[in-house]
Amino acid sequence: MVVFYSQPKAKDVLLMTTDGIHYAIRPEAIAEIVYSAVGCDVAAAALVQAGKMLKYVDNMSAVMVYLKPAQ
Repeated sequence: MVVFYSQPKAKDVLLMTTDGIHYAIRPEAIAEIVYSAVGCDVAAAALVQAGKMLKYVDNMSAVMVYLKPAQ
């Protein structure tokens, strides 16, 4: 289920994770990983890797989308 508290707009970043990520990694650590990444694909992969390093035993998936401004 996806819940938007406001209409998504240009330059927003959407992050969707399975419970294997958001139960294993503290929200502050998720934010740190995302903010330090150089792109959405790198951030998503880093979140999965961080979950694996914690040896959490659930499936782990992450998808991150950047909404580009209209040209």
